[in-house]
Order: sequence, then structure tokens, then C-alpha cells
Amino acid sequence: AIRDGFGMIGGLFFSYKASPHFDAHVKEFRLLADVFNDIGLTLDLALPILLTLTTPSWISVLSTYIPSPYLLLTSLSTLCKVFCGICAGATKG
Repeated sequence: AIRDGFGMIGGLFFSYKASPHFDAHVKEFRLLADVFNDIGLTLDLALPILLTLTTPSWISVLSTYIPSPYLLLTSLSTLCKVFCGICAGATKG
């Protein structure tokens, strides 16, 4: 539920900030959608490998606010996929 809520709020914020620029920069946002999709899918695929590595210091600092690195990485992945959907949906012609 936290991951999905983070994606929804992030998507609303991103669409609020980026929507004035969708018409003028169609090709750039289409490319950005592909980049966000690639990042989100790469995070999903690399998640088991990233969790077996030693925990970086910046994750241990965030551990007081975020319960686990798994939640952080899946939330980032969801946010990237939401951004992809917004960019791709807004630039379809």
C-alpha cells in the first residue's frame, strides 16, 4: 500500500509540474518515457541482486524512515513506471 500510494502521489506531482511542457516537447517526453520505463524495469529485475549486496551507507541512514531497502527500491521502480505512463500517455498523437 505504501509503494502504490507513493506512486500515486508522485504521479500527481509529476503531472502537475510537467503538464505545461507536454505540447512543446513531445519527442523529448516520449524519449523520457522510454528512459523511465527502462529504469523501472531494470530496478525490478535487479532487485534480488541489489538486496544481496552489502547495504550502502545511504540506505542505512534512511532505515529510520523507510522500513526496508526492498520497499525503497520497489517504490522507486513503481514511481519510474508511473512517470513512464504519464509521459507516454500525454504524448500519444
